[in-house]
Amino acid sequence: MTVTSRSRLSEIAAYVVAALVSLLAAGWALQVWRADLSVPFVYGGDALFTGAFTKGLIEHGSAVANPSIGAPGTGSLLDYPTVDAVHQFALRVLGWLTGDVSAAINLYFLLGFALTAVVSVAVLR
Repeated sequence: MTVTSRSRLSEIAAYVVAALVSLLAAGWALQVWRADLSVPFVYGGDALFTGAFTKGLIEHGSAVANPSIGAPGTGSLLDYPTVDAVHQFALRVLGWLTGDVSAAINLYFLLGFALTAVVSVAVLR
């Protein structure tokens, strides 16, 4: 193993350790072992909008048009600022993997801790 590959492995290990430590700390602080991922962590305020947004994204493939809300027509979010395509893609993948809107939102929230830790290590290095 060369010196550059060793240093590369140590860099990758730093990112993995940071992500795991942040997930463990968040899991301990939030007591996720008690949580049911199919139940929203928060049910009020902006979480209701996020739930409707994500449900439309996962079930209908559109972040701005949701036929499940807005009776008698279709709910339209064209006048509201929404997240970019990267976040929409991540929510769609999590929704596809879990099959549940609430679980997708909860996992997206928890994975935010790991992503923040990885980016922080990159910036601080």
